[in-house]
Amino acid sequence: MWRADALLETMPPTDIDCWSRLLDLPVGQTLEGRLASFSRRFGDPLAETYRVYHGVTDSGPGLGLVSQIHEQTSGLLEYAAELGSEIEDGNFSRFKSGLEHLSSHFLGRPSTLRDHPIYLAPDVHGRYGEFPDHGVLEPQLQRLFHVLCDDRLASIYRASVAYVVICGAHPFADGNGRVARLLFNALLVHGGMPVHSYVPFKAIHWMSNGGLSLRLRRALQHGTWEGVMESHTHMIFLTYQVNSEGMQGR
Repeated sequence: MWRADALLETMPPTDIDCWSRLLDLPVGQTLEGRLASFSRRFGDPLAETYRVYHGVTDSGPGLGLVSQIHEQTSGLLEYAAELGSEIEDGNFSRFKSGLEHLSSHFLGRPSTLRDHPIYLAPDVHGRYGEFPDHGVLEPQLQRLFHVLCDDRLASIYRASVAYVVICGAHPFADGNGRVARLLFNALLVHGGMPVHSYVPFKAIHWMSNGGLSLRLRRALQHGTWEGVMESHTHMIFLTYQVNSEGMQGR
């Protein structure tokens, strides 16, 4: 069993310049070549071993992927504007209510911060994960909000921290992944990213062959943020390139 009670005890490094230097690509490289390059960057040497040990099967990105992206992008601009207002006002109560509203929207029923323990389903070896106790959820979200309100930090940094915290804290009974993905993108839109450049986490997660899961786990359990922040930077750049080339081809 693993626990995530130490979440946010170790914050990620604040030097963002090193991530941008990783994005340099050869001039004239094709989109297919770029995709292959990024696929390797999202992966992890231990990914295949991890998948075999945990009995993970390759089910592909899922038939509902496109509809899920449309569902999230449809409300992205509105939520990004509301989130920006919450951050500028330093209003934690509105921020928490906004997250609960997102969870309710995705679940199709009222949803608030959970008031009970929650666990991952046991893997093929009977090992399971336990998320932080519900009593620490609000303090964890307050720490996250403090990071989001620090305008000295780059948008990619704040978005990465938000994604990891929501996935690790698991503040709701269900729908945490969708909340984390929309919050990540809303923070980027608030920082100036075009709405049409929505970062499709699920598609890239499939591309990583389990690598993203390992990098997220390392950030949560060991405070090792380099891998997850590198992946998030590559996600943004890949999305930008795909959208740019798609628009040029019209």
